[in-house]
Amino acid sequence: MKVSIIIPTYNGREKIIRCLNAILKQRQPPNEIIVIIDGGNDDTARLITDELVVPSGAPKVIVREKKNGGRACARNFGAKIASFELLLFVDDDIEVSEDFVEKHLLLQKNNTNAIISGPAYQDVAAGKNKDFFLFRRHREEKWIESFPRDSVYKGRLASTAQLSILKDVFWKLGGFSAGLRDAEDFYFIVNASDSGVPILFDFSCTVSHCDYSDLEGFIKRNVEYYLARRVLRKLDPHLEQRFPEVFSEPKLGSAMAAALRYILIYREFWRIVIDSSLFALLPKKIRFVLYDVIISSSVIYELRSKKV
Repeated sequence: MKVSIIIPTYNGREKIIRCLNAILKQRQPPNEIIVIIDGGNDDTARLITDELVVPSGAPKVIVREKKNGGRACARNFGAKIASFELLLFVDDDIEVSEDFVEKHLLLQKNNTNAIISGPAYQDVAAGKNKDFFLFRRHREEKWIESFPRDSVYKGRLASTAQLSILKDVFWKLGGFSAGLRDAEDFYFIVNASDSGVPILFDFSCTVSHCDYSDLEGFIKRNVEYYLARRVLRKLDPHLEQRFPEVFSEPKLGSAMAAALRYILIYREFWRIVIDSSLFALLPKKIRFVLYDVIISSSVIYELRSKKV
């Protein structure tokens, strides 16, 4: 089975070389690597041309630029120009192990017409604020632990951070919904499940990721997450009835709780506190709780101002 790896990127110059270098070190290399630059203004294409060292005999790295349309459009564009039967989608902040492609090929061989994915864990060492990255890694591990701990989970759990699917199956499902700029992965997996496509999440097929987001950027991404679900709810109102846990938003609570949350909104005061040496002296459990309530409080108040 031949493999096309597809990597969508938008202003990803600080991440893409790290991602590509890891893919080029595969024990069982893919047959081609396709990078789709989805707009942006950071000259990612030139960076790849100037700095990526492709070893002799390595798969061809194909770079295509397009007008910005979101991750769904970028992945679909990559799938259209892919030459081989297995599509392996990888985010641009992912770093894979040397047996990454090998694992996906084995899982695909043993699970006909399936969607295969696995967990992506924050690379704590890659960021400037290692304590915050450690918190993010902790959140990811707790989320993964909420699922049955068999070696492979069969259900609606999947991640487009790393996802493989036969090209024929991908297009039978219609690809990713081009009308969505976010939450396209959830909608795609629901559609696949409803169509009877097996979905397997292999806990041993892990990758690391580093999007370099600080606390402020992480709060912004969480707000985008909830706004995307609002858009999806308008697109398909029945989804909220089927998956209420996915569409529920954090609540403000009582007047006292609302006042406390207002104090805990991320602002300059909290940036100074978190960057201070005194904050580092707090027990890890207390630091993580503070991160958590600052994020949730900031997200709640930000969402209240949005009309999507």
